[in-house]
Amino acid sequence: MRARAKTDETQAAIVGALRAAGYLVQVLATVGGGVPDLLVGCPWGELVLLECKNPKGRGRGLTPAQTAWHQAWRRCPLCVAESAREALVWLEVRRSVRFPSPGYNLPGGPGGPG
Repeated sequence: MRARAKTDETQAAIVGALRAAGYLVQVLATVGGGVPDLLVGCPWGELVLLECKNPKGRGRGLTPAQTAWHQAWRRCPLCVAESAREALVWLEVRRSVRFPSPGYNLPGGPGGPG
């Protein structure tokens, strides 16, 4: 029972941090069948799935049902995160790769060489 409580705490922390950062979050944890815990609506208009995992002890790895679901849905953006910070960093990296700011890190652009 303790492992489930830690999973809930991890998920609650991730949900709170994402909402505070402006993301829309729908909890899917009760759906079952390997479906990820969260559906996240990003400020830039993308939907991503997020699996919350306990950073310590039981519940850290994917279950067989989760592994099968992730494989079947492999074309969809999916993150497995053990903390709110990890989820936020993954989302920011995804945003910066998919939707880079014009001129950012290009020669002569802000933050770029030259």
